[in-house]
Amino acid sequence: MLARRHARVLIPCFLFIGGLMPEAFSPCPANAQIGSPASFDDQMRQPWVPESSPPFLRSWLICGRFPIRPKSEGQDILATLRTGIDTNYLKNYPDEGAVRPAAKTEEPLPGAGKAAWTPYTSPTDVIDFTQIYTDRQTNNCMAYAYTTITSRTPDDAMMMVGSDDAVRVWLNGKLVHTNVATRGVFPDNDIVSVHLNQGVNTILVKVVNGGGGWGFALRLAHAVDPGNTLFRPWVAPETPDHKIIVTTAPATNNAIPVEVAILAAGGKIVDSRRSTLGVPVTFNAGAWPSGAYEARCIPTFADGEKPIAHLGLYHGDALAAACRLVATAPSNGQTEAELTHTMLADLIRSKIGDPAAAQSLSNEDAGGVVSPLMEWEEIQSKSQVRPGGFVRFAYRDPIDDSPQFCQAYLPPDYTPKKKWPMVVILHGANFDNPPTIGWAGGWGIGSRHSDRADIYHVIELEPIGRFNSFYRGMGEQDVLRCMQMAKERFSVDDDRVYLGGISMGGSGTWQMGSRHPELFAAISPNLGVFDYHVNTPADEAAKLSPRDLFFWEAQSTLVQVESLLTTPIFVNHGDADPVIDVDQSRYAVRMLQRWGYDVRYWEHPGGGHGDFNSDPEVFPWLLRHVRVSNPPKVRLRAADVKTASAHWVRILQSTEPYRMMTAEAEVVGPNRIKLSTSNASAVAISPAAPLIDPSKPIAVTWNGVDEPPAMLVSGAANFYATDYRLAQGDKNATIAGPLNDFTNTPFAIVVGTQSTDRSMNAACQQMADDFVARWRKAQHCSPRVFVDTKVMDEDIARYSLYVIGGADANAVTAKLAKQVPLQAGHSEITIAGRIFAAPDDAAYQAIFPNPRNPQRYVRICGAASAAGMAALSRIPDDVYDFGVIDSRTGEPIACGVFDAHWRCTDAGTLLDKDAARSNPTGPRAP
Repeated sequence: MLARRHARVLIPCFLFIGGLMPEAFSPCPANAQIGSPASFDDQMRQPWVPESSPPFLRSWLICGRFPIRPKSEGQDILATLRTGIDTNYLKNYPDEGAVRPAAKTEEPLPGAGKAAWTPYTSPTDVIDFTQIYTDRQTNNCMAYAYTTITSRTPDDAMMMVGSDDAVRVWLNGKLVHTNVATRGVFPDNDIVSVHLNQGVNTILVKVVNGGGGWGFALRLAHAVDPGNTLFRPWVAPETPDHKIIVTTAPATNNAIPVEVAILAAGGKIVDSRRSTLGVPVTFNAGAWPSGAYEARCIPTFADGEKPIAHLGLYHGDALAAACRLVATAPSNGQTEAELTHTMLADLIRSKIGDPAAAQSLSNEDAGGVVSPLMEWEEIQSKSQVRPGGFVRFAYRDPIDDSPQFCQAYLPPDYTPKKKWPMVVILHGANFDNPPTIGWAGGWGIGSRHSDRADIYHVIELEPIGRFNSFYRGMGEQDVLRCMQMAKERFSVDDDRVYLGGISMGGSGTWQMGSRHPELFAAISPNLGVFDYHVNTPADEAAKLSPRDLFFWEAQSTLVQVESLLTTPIFVNHGDADPVIDVDQSRYAVRMLQRWGYDVRYWEHPGGGHGDFNSDPEVFPWLLRHVRVSNPPKVRLRAADVKTASAHWVRILQSTEPYRMMTAEAEVVGPNRIKLSTSNASAVAISPAAPLIDPSKPIAVTWNGVDEPPAMLVSGAANFYATDYRLAQGDKNATIAGPLNDFTNTPFAIVVGTQSTDRSMNAACQQMADDFVARWRKAQHCSPRVFVDTKVMDEDIARYSLYVIGGADANAVTAKLAKQVPLQAGHSEITIAGRIFAAPDDAAYQAIFPNPRNPQRYVRICGAASAAGMAALSRIPDDVYDFGVIDSRTGEPIACGVFDAHWRCTDAGTLLDKDAARSNPTGPRAP
C-alpha cells in the first residue's frame, strides 16, 4: 500500500518476455537468465510466480554517473530534472537514442573523466543506482541503461516503466516515452504502447535523480487475447470547430462496450455517449460554458470488471483562467478556501511558471492546469462532496501557524444516505523534503482521482502528516485531525476505518495503529518496521543497562503492539528490500503469532523497497473486518504517559523512570474488572455498555487487591496507588516532557537581549537563528519568534515558550523566575528542588508547565557564558526533561526526567559519568 495507481490499466492476459517463452518473444542473451530454470533452492524460496505478471528486465549495460548542472541558481527540482532529461550527455552521439554501446566502452564526463558502460544484473526488479554508485553522491545526477530484446515476429507490446525520478526511454533509437516527475520507483508507473521489430530490439533508458532514491524498473508485455484490448484512453486537444475526440484504446474492439461521459465541475454530466472500446467518441463543445471538464471512460469487460479513467480537458482559454486563479490568490489566507486557493496558485506556477508571462500553453501544459482549475471551480460552487468527488482539507496548524493539507477521494457511488468505509493511507518518506506541492510521488498532490476509491468503493484519506515526521508528535496530530475532519464532512462508518502505509508510512501504521487501536478495524503496515532486537548482536545487548535497553526499546516501531490484541494486521515485505531488512517484518510477525494475534504476512520473493501491487489482496481483506469498539480484554504497553492508552484503559502516571508501563484489563463478570499493571501509579478506565452497566458501581481488582467500588464519572473512573497523591499540574497526556515536546504544542521562541555581555546576546540570537533554520528546512515555514522585551503577557499565556537566555540575559526568564523552579548561580544550578554543583562555564536547560497556562510549556536554556550556550546541543532533548553540561569539556554534569509532580528525584537523575555513558537514542530506525 505504497502509492496510489491513478492511471489504472487493465491488462487481462500477458505472455512473458522471458520465463515461459511465447511464440512472439525471446530474450536477448544479456537477459537470458530471466528465463533460466530456477534452482531447487530458489524454487523452495519462491514456489510460484503468476503467469499474468511478465518479468522485469534485470540485466543492463549501465553508464554514469553524469552530474547535472542547473541552468539557474536556486531553480526548483522539476527544472533541474528537465535540465537533466533535455541534456545529451553522450557527446559522441548527436542523437542519444542512436547509441549502441558495448561493455567497457567509455563516454566523456562533463568537465573531466570518463564513464564506462558496465554490465549489471540487479538482484531485484528495480535497477537501483544508489546501490551501483555507493562511492559517490547520487543527488542531481543522471545515468543511462541499455539492453536488447529479441522478438521472433513484428508485434505490438506494452512497455511498463517505473522510475525515481524523471525518465526517458528510446526503443530502436526512437523516443517513445518521457516523464519528468519527482516520485519513487513503483512498478508500471507509466505504460506505453510500443511496436517491436522482428529480431533484436534496443532499449535505452535515461533516469535523472533530484535526490533521495534513484532507479527504474522496466518490463514488456504482449496482450494475447484480442477480445481484451488494453484499456488506455486519451483525449485529443479541442479542434477549432470545438470538436473533442476521446479514444479509449489503441485498437477497436466491438465486443467491449464503453461509456464516455463529459463531466463539468461538480460532477454534472453535460454529455455522454455509448460506444465500443477503441472507437473514437466525438463531442461538440461549442455550447458548453468555458471551464474545466473531465472525460470519464468506463468499459465493461466480459468478466464484469468496469475500470474507470478520468481525462482532464479545458474548454476555453485555460491560460486566462490560470492567470485569474494565480492573480487573485491571497498572500496570507486564513480560511480553508483561501489556503487552498494559494496552494493551487503555487501548483500552477510549479507546472507552467508565471502564467502572466506565458504567451500560450502547450497541450501538455494545458492538461497540467486542468486539475487545479477544476478544483477551484468546485470550491467556489461548493460541489466537491459528490460521487467520485475530490476534497482537499486545509487548515492552519496552531503549532506554528503553517498551512496544512489533506486529500480525500470519494467512491464513484458516494451518497450521504449510507455509511462508507474509509482507508487512511500514510505516505512514505521523501528526504528531499519539498514543500507541499512537491509531494507528487507517494502523495499525488495534483491528482483528482484514486483507483482505490473507484475500485473498492471506499473513502480514501491521504494526510501529509507534517512531511517527514514519521507520524509522531505533530505528525500524528495532523493525521488525527484530518480523520476528524473527514468524519465531520463525509458519511463515514466508524466501525470500518482502516490504516495502511509503506516505508515511513508502514512505520506510521504500526505506531499509530498501536497507539490508537480504538480507531481502526484493521491495519496494513508494509516494510516500515524497526526493532533493535533484529540486528543487535547478543553480546552487545548483554552489556546494556536496563536504562539503556529502555531507551532502545522506546525507539522500536513495535513498542506498543500489545494494544493490537483485537486489531487484525496484514504485513507485506519484499525479501530483497535494500532499505528495511526483511528480518524486521519477520521478527514482528513471528512475535505476534506467538502471542496468538490476528496477523497475516505476505513476503514477496525478489521484492525490493517498493510497491508490490498488493492492493487486490489487501483491500478486500481489510474490508472484511469490522472494528471491535469495546473489547472485553485490553492490553497496553508504553514508554511514556502521552501515549499510554488503548481502548478503554489509560495509564495516567508511572512509578519509575526509564521503565516500560504495562496494563491488561479484562471484564470478568457483571461490572467486575480485573486490572493488572506494572510501573503504573494511576490508571483510568472507561468501559462502556454493554461491557458494563454504567449506572452501577464497578468492582475493580487491581494487581490482586480489591479497590473500593467506583462509579463512572463522565464515562471514566480513576484509580491511584496508595503511595501516589494527585496534585494539580502533574504530568499528563498533554504536558509530560521531554525537552522537545514543546514543538507539539503552539509555541514561540523568545530571544534574550538583556545581557550586559554583547557576546551573550549574540549567542542567544544565534541559537534562535539555528532553530529557525532547522524548522524552515523541515516544515517550510518560520516559527514565531519574539524579542524578550516585546513579548506581551497574553503571548506568554498563549504559547509554549522556548526561552533562550538565563535571567541575566532574557527578560521573560527573569519575569518567570519566581514561578519556575530553576535558579542559576555562579557555582551551582538548582532545578526543581535539586542543587547541582557547576563550574563557572556551565550550561543548563529544563522544561516545565507554563505557569501562565497549564496546557503549555516553558523551556528555559541558559549558560554562564556565550561559549557555554553552544554546548546545550549535547543534551538529548528527545529524551530528557532537564540537563546541565560542563561547556569546557562538553560532558554532562547531570540530566534526567522529572517525576509525575515535575520534581527531580534520584531515580530520574543521571549524574556525571552515568549521564555521559548513557545512550538515550540507541539505534535509529532507517
